[in-house]
Amino acid sequence: MEQTQLDTKAINILVVEDIAAFAAGVVAMLRYSLTNTSTIFVASSLHDAVHQLEEIEVSVVLLDLTLPDCCGVQAVTEIRSKTSAPIVVLSGQDDERDAIEGLNYGAHDYLLKAELNGRQLMRSINYAMERHRADQAEADVRRLRKRLDSFMLTISHDLKNPLIGANRVLESMVNDTDGSISDVQRDLLIRIRRSNDELLIMLRNVIDQCNSGRHQTTRDQQVVD
Repeated sequence: MEQTQLDTKAINILVVEDIAAFAAGVVAMLRYSLTNTSTIFVASSLHDAVHQLEEIEVSVVLLDLTLPDCCGVQAVTEIRSKTSAPIVVLSGQDDERDAIEGLNYGAHDYLLKAELNGRQLMRSINYAMERHRADQAEADVRRLRKRLDSFMLTISHDLKNPLIGANRVLESMVNDTDGSISDVQRDLLIRIRRSNDELLIMLRNVIDQCNSGRHQTTRDQQVVD
């Protein structure tokens, strides 16, 4: 059997499988490729898996869809509700359709038990972990965009627009010709307006830089996709 090493030095894998002999076979395949510092946990039911996920942090979950206390897509959704770790579904021929559907409910990949071998298993785990990292990166980008949009909205509505409104009032006062303000007062108003103009330029530069960064982030994401 050709060895396929994971791209990480040490990971925790949870194998959720109720058939002891099959679980032992999966563990043996994993042991062949994992480093000695990696840890493999085994759960024989969904309840047992949930309990372990509450106690440990796992890098990937290998999930059988036919468990004593849960089966089908529900098993995927239950595990997904307990961990953000990537899920690889282990499917029998009879529940392959559920395995495929599980990809829409949080699983990253699925493997047919009848065709399972060590090389295929490790490749699937690698793929699931890489896709999981990509999903996390995409989520980080979305959060960054949201914070950036909020920041730009604050600048525009809470800072830029009030300054523009204030400058209009100042302009009206400076152009007043009925003698209600003195020359000294007019000079002070002009200085305030100029200061506001400088601040507006700074704000526009910040907005332009934010827009430039947002567009670059979008282009980078499109390249990744």
